[in-house]
Amino acid sequence: MINEAQLDVRLEQWAKEYGQGGDMPQTRTRNCLQSLIDHRGFVPSARGYSGTPIGTAADEVEQAICTLAQMRGTPGTVSLPFRAAMCLRAYYLSPKHWPENERLRTLAKVGIPMSRQTYYRAVQYGRAFLLGALVTVRAESA
Repeated sequence: MINEAQLDVRLEQWAKEYGQGGDMPQTRTRNCLQSLIDHRGFVPSARGYSGTPIGTAADEVEQAICTLAQMRGTPGTVSLPFRAAMCLRAYYLSPKHWPENERLRTLAKVGIPMSRQTYYRAVQYGRAFLLGALVTVRAESA
């Protein structure tokens, strides 16, 4: 069973990997293309080649959120699962310094206008779905 604290850790990992450029540095000190030209197509590394990890905890969260976004709602009404998935993305993946009204404005720009209360209910709905989905993923992998 996964608890709220473990879910918070998983969501932090997801935000670190998928939000605002992931683990990449935000400022570049050197042009990548120039490095390739200087080293004839190879970028030197002190530790050698290290592949991109797949199947991480953040990937499981992303897969669960994609599943939530693709769930069908009641025809003729707002899709609550889709709204919850987009609210989770706005809540965890947007820049930390953004105020709440900026997150709501961004959601409204993409066609998901809502009140502050609806926003937080959708985040809680999404978190509840993730608790169940991540338990299922853990049970399947065991």
